[in-house]
Amino acid sequence: MLMLALVFAAGACRSQKDTEARLPVLTIEKTPCFGRCPTYKASVYEDGTVFYEGRQFVAKEGTYEFQAPAEQVKQWLQEAKQLGYFQLEDEYPTKATDLPSTITSVRLDGKTKQITAVENVPPALRAFQTKLHESMMQLIEEQEGKPATERHD
Repeated sequence: MLMLALVFAAGACRSQKDTEARLPVLTIEKTPCFGRCPTYKASVYEDGTVFYEGRQFVAKEGTYEFQAPAEQVKQWLQEAKQLGYFQLEDEYPTKATDLPSTITSVRLDGKTKQITAVENVPPALRAFQTKLHESMMQLIEEQEGKPATERHD
């Protein structure tokens, strides 16, 4: 009986780890505005896999899967940690209806947090989001001329 309980417990731990491995460690999403704002969502996984959906006003529109360097992923997560990402507000809203949002999420040390930022964003968070956005745009542009795996979900 004890052996059976241990087998189930080990399976449950592995199942939880498998589930966590399928969750992104980092996401960034840019929402539309009344204008030409880049609109996309990118989900980054621990192994560097990136699922990217370019919607409009970006270098690549469509859904793609590609690899980000593992060191880049570690750097993004380290920057989020140094920023105190988990201590920030969940939302920095606005009353204006024509401004784009930047929605980021971070999964680190067993915790996940999402922040929706529009206005009155702390400078350190804005800098993190800008750097993440610029890095993501550079990565997707580097896919130009290379076979990117287009996903058809």
